[in-house]
Amino acid sequence: ASKLKNNFNSKININISGNYRYGDIRHNYADLTKIKKMLHFKPKYDFENGISEFTSWVDCQEIMINNYDQSIEELRIKGLFK
Repeated sequence: ASKLKNNFNSKININISGNYRYGDIRHNYADLTKIKKMLHFKPKYDFENGISEFTSWVDCQEIMINNYDQSIEELRIKGLFK
């Protein structure tokens, strides 16, 4: 989140609420050790360059209507949001 904030030159505060949707993967990280060893895979981008490419792509996208709050309320009503 901090890397994205920096790449977008944003001054917003990052707030981790602790809320989540049931079924969400809450802790995850990539370990490429096995794929590098077995398939000799080498990522095209490291994390820094990947985030930079992603933010450049996002900047080119059309801005859509923000339905985030509505979607969270729908999840709550269905018992899918804690």
